Amino acid sequence: MGIENKYCLTVNILSFNRKELLRQNLTNLVKFNSVKLKIIVVDNGSTDGTVEMIQSNFPEVELIALESNIGISAWNYGFKELTTDYCLVLDDDTLISEKSLVDLLEFTFKNNCDIVYPKNINPITGTDFTIDCPFGIILFWGCCVLISKKIITSLKGFDKNIFIWEHELEFSIRALGRGFKIAHVSDIICYHFSGANSSKTVRNNKFNTQIRNHFYITAKFFTGWYKILIMINLIVKIILASIKNGYHFKHPKTLYKAYKLGKMNRMEIPFEIQKIYKDNYIFFVSPLYLKIKYSLRAKFYEDRKKYYP
Repeated sequence: MGIENKYCLTVNILSFNRKELLRQNLTNLVKFNSVKLKIIVVDNGSTDGTVEMIQSNFPEVELIALESNIGISAWNYGFKELTTDYCLVLDDDTLISEKSLVDLLEFTFKNNCDIVYPKNINPITGTDFTIDCPFGIILFWGCCVLISKKIITSLKGFDKNIFIWEHELEFSIRALGRGFKIAHVSDIICYHFSGANSSKTVRNNKFNTQIRNHFYITAKFFTGWYKILIMINLIVKIILASIKNGYHFKHPKTLYKAYKLGKMNRMEIPFEIQKIYKDNYIFFVSPLYLKIKYSLRAKFYEDRKKYYP
């Protein structure tokens, strides 16, 4: 990318009923001077006055107001309006400083990356959302991530069959399968005002949705013994989570439907990429995660060198 347009960037924000947090986000972004921003907000059918707030207070923001909530694939509407070489994808409840954004861009250009994300921290609780994936590689944290236009064009955005949660994993598998590069910059911070207080019901619903999406992803990408191993891990995780956390899977038939849908959307990825994710799927589905994640992580970083120059 040439120097003359290095600091031109499209920002694609997804919003849903978090008017005041979105106001804070936009108030911050419109003050940036060293980065020329085209700001897009895709509203997922908010009912709290979000659309009216944007129209009244931020006329410079391009608003795409959807009639109903279609989940994370709503970001794809913003991708259609992408006019720069990179797009900053944001949740409505995030806050990134101008300096952090410039640093993120500089890292991206210097290392020729396709997906780059910073450390994501809740400033109220101190929660580090990226602690389990400190070096990126097979996954990114989607509330604040820089994505190249070429990868968005190649992959055609997020999978519409995933309403929420695990869309980053599905996108990452497709990205690495086509030779794109994922990176994490741990010394750059984005604040994410999320996850402070979740009830058991909310956590249970999230668990149900995540398991459903894992079944879909497994059927979509994996074959043979790899697929069987992952499915076994998923089933064991369901059982242990019900014992340890009191979770219950509300609709077992949804797993079959998700698996069937994944097969219908089957996509071939290189065998070596399947192996990478099979070997490291422990990050996402294995009940033994806490005990052996660090040894597996170290091995993966060594293996990774074979795939990145």
